[in-house]
Amino acid sequence: FEPVYYDGYVLYNELKSDGTAYIDLGHKGDSTHRYELYLEIDKPDGYVGCFGTRVGNSETKGYFLTLNYSSTIYSGISDGASYIQKNVQVQASNKIKVSYTASKIEVTINGTTTSQTGNVANFITDGNLFAFALNISGTSTLMKSNAKYHSIKEYDANGVLLYHYVSAKRQSDSVLGLLDVVNGVFYTNVA
Repeated sequence: FEPVYYDGYVLYNELKSDGTAYIDLGHKGDSTHRYELYLEIDKPDGYVGCFGTRVGNSETKGYFLTLNYSSTIYSGISDGASYIQKNVQVQASNKIKVSYTASKIEVTINGTTTSQTGNVANFITDGNLFAFALNISGTSTLMKSNAKYHSIKEYDANGVLLYHYVSAKRQSDSVLGLLDVVNGVFYTNVA
């Protein structure tokens, strides 16, 4: 768990959604970047969104992490013409790491990594990335997930850390959210 201190905030190991809350991460996705998610997902009653953005019900120009009632996680990236997707069966409270690049998706569950390779063209998503939900053309129309996020990291094409979201409580008003410790910006529940 890192970092351990940030002035004005209490940092936590996880932030859990109640199934209605979600957080807009404040920027669009970029296919030249690498994303690393570390989370746990509870089994839902239906099909839920956990992370990402896309255009409409297609996977056009987007990243997505979803979970269905049979506990299959679907992680993918698509430029509209090319597509990479990795589906993995999970159990309740499995700690999951998902890594996205334009050529590979890796899913690690309890220390075992599986991957899917491919290639997508460079693109910028139309909408902002969401945590605890999937941004579908500007709205979160899927059920929100009962996920527990430990961290979200985004690196540029050269491996420079651009964003590092950690679970936090703002001390001034006791509001919970995700704190980007690289840029000093705090993101809270949109719902």
